[in-house]
Amino acid sequence: MNPLAPRALRSLLRDPRSGFVLAVTGLLEWAFAAWFAPSAAIYLVALALGAGLLVLWPVLAARAAQENARTAPADDIAPLAAELRELGARHADARRGVEQLSILCDQRRTLAIVLGRRLDAGELTFDRYLATADKVYLAALDNLHELALGLRSVSSRDADYLDQRLREMHAAGTHPDSAGAWHERKRLHAGQFEKAADLLAQNEAAITALTRVATAFANTHTGKDRSELDTRTAIAELERLARQTGRYVADGARPPGKR
Repeated sequence: MNPLAPRALRSLLRDPRSGFVLAVTGLLEWAFAAWFAPSAAIYLVALALGAGLLVLWPVLAARAAQENARTAPADDIAPLAAELRELGARHADARRGVEQLSILCDQRRTLAIVLGRRLDAGELTFDRYLATADKVYLAALDNLHELALGLRSVSSRDADYLDQRLREMHAAGTHPDSAGAWHERKRLHAGQFEKAADLLAQNEAAITALTRVATAFANTHTGKDRSELDTRTAIAELERLARQTGRYVADGARPPGKR
């Protein structure tokens, strides 16, 4: 028996759509019996059809959700990778972005495969977990787009030149007011590099969460309490990260601990 089956059943019972389908099916059964007064044999057939609907609707809903799930198309990944590689000639952060992009794509693929082998495609749990993972994955891709844009707005060579020029001005005893514009450029550069570091740190957390979930589900075949606990913990972390992602997008906020 799949050790995740009880959780899938609980997820099904908690889903509001379950109540709706159950109510509509019951109403149709009652209306058919009240209006047409069918024989017992015909009514049994109607009951069987209603039961079939209750069995099939989670499968149909899950498949529809998977088809409509927002996934990053290949024609979006390739330009992003090319841009990061171009910027990588001047920025170490862009080179880290290239590495993260490759890992994210591989890890998302791996997680989908693991979930597909450990859960039935018709389970609401499968749909829920994959949608949560995609939210985290797509947020990480958005971070890489932001990283590329931010790094493009500054030049690492300009930053080195600013450092050298400010040192020269300080050694020459230049009045601080005369160096104001130079210090402003220095501050702008520092802000962009700090933002880049924050975005990369967020993505490392996303990669870790996706990896932990894939690993936990891969180990569920043991059926042991420890494996089940690891799965619940990994999913809780992934869902927490997905909720934070939504809040950051809405509020323009940074993760806790970032400034």
